[in-house]
Amino acid sequence: INAEYMGILLRFRRQMKDSMASTIATFDTGHKGMIHDTQYDFYGRKLATCGSDGCINIFDLSDEKTPKLITTIQAHSGPVWQISWAHPRFGNILASCGQDQKLIIWRENQPNEWKKMKEFDHHKASINTCAWAPADYGLILAAGCYDGTISICSTGKEEKWEFIQLDAHKGGVTSISWGSAIPLSTIRNPSSEDKGLPEMHFVSGGFDNSVKRWENDSTTKKFKCEVITTKENLIRDVSYANNAGIPRETIAVCCEDGSVEVYKKTEGKWIEEKLQKVKAPAWRVSWSLAGNYLAISSADN
Repeated sequence: INAEYMGILLRFRRQMKDSMASTIATFDTGHKGMIHDTQYDFYGRKLATCGSDGCINIFDLSDEKTPKLITTIQAHSGPVWQISWAHPRFGNILASCGQDQKLIIWRENQPNEWKKMKEFDHHKASINTCAWAPADYGLILAAGCYDGTISICSTGKEEKWEFIQLDAHKGGVTSISWGSAIPLSTIRNPSSEDKGLPEMHFVSGGFDNSVKRWENDSTTKKFKCEVITTKENLIRDVSYANNAGIPRETIAVCCEDGSVEVYKKTEGKWIEEKLQKVKAPAWRVSWSLAGNYLAISSADN
């Protein structure tokens, strides 16, 4: 987001006319520098923003036309690259990662009073991305780092945190997206007796121009890696589609050269579908909740 305007355009609502998004509000975020990420909470009642000033700002969206700043967290000693809300079943919890090599988990103990729940400082380079796993797996957070590793951080009832590290992408990790916790077998056959969770899985992109799928082996407690594709350009973002009603895995990928592809797993093979190339580097891809619409953001504003 270009911080020259020091604001955010809230565009993606269901108020669409002739396939054009409408602007709900424009407002000053209060950040002193670039804004790097914005995230709604689960209910869409709060909006968190982060930027180059090392701060996280949280807004109340009770009146979406006039968002109200309710909390500022001086989160990191450098730019904050990404933030991610945990599922509300665990409380009001927000994760952040930044250039200061730290991954931090914040919790709202009292209304508008946020405290540090856990800080991970085992990475030796900038942490570029973080994402919570589906809530059915528990409170589990993945983070991708410039040192090429991915950390999987998890906690139990006593809030004792553990983490494992995966050697993922040479040159650094750019993006992570978790797959759904809905078993594909129950989508194909609703009467199926297989009601258990599928193995925990996610997809990642990196500076080595590759997209990889990772799946946890509950027996060995290790993640198995599958290379989905290797491109000629830097992978900027990857996004798993929710498979609610769609009996297959679907992943969107966008690249530095503006190319966007969708990969669908059919009969054990990943099938590539190229979308229309955008005219500038493609930075983010994001699926709708039903997995039938894909939003693409690019450097041409």
